Amino acid sequence: MNPLDQLQDIHLPQAVSMWPPAYGWWLLALLIILTIGASVYFWLQRRQWLKAKKAALQQLKELDPESQQWPQDVNALLKRLCLSYLPHEDFARTHGKQWAQFLAQQLPAKRRDDFIQAFTPLSENLYQSQPATLNTVEVNQAIRQWIKNFKPKMKRQINKEAAHV
Repeated sequence: MNPLDQLQDIHLPQAVSMWPPAYGWWLLALLIILTIGASVYFWLQRRQWLKAKKAALQQLKELDPESQQWPQDVNALLKRLCLSYLPHEDFARTHGKQWAQFLAQQLPAKRRDDFIQAFTPLSENLYQSQPATLNTVEVNQAIRQWIKNFKPKMKRQINKEAAHV
């Protein structure tokens, strides 16, 4: 009897399993999930932040330029929009040319002159008993462009009274 005949065949090891993955794969999956979650969160924040601009554009469409009240309605719309994004100390008491300058300062530099030229007649005649005839189409277009190009900063306003504490 040959002692080699009693030996069993070679046993091959089991194939390497894909599960459980190595720590690097777990870390990569966690990073992907966090990235997707953060992207969705910031997208929702931005969408909420820009909701006032969308509402202002919709309200501007609904205003009737032929109405006697149209200049005051447009001015109130712009003030409400600014209140949504800016501290009211910056603009609350401005009117006339100061108000037009303030609005223009919120735009990119290349759009400021066109806006001032179109908006100044409205702001100067806003509270006149007999307002001058306005080119409402041009003013309406300038205001629509202002709302679209207005780039508010996405940051929280610090209460000035609490800042000294």
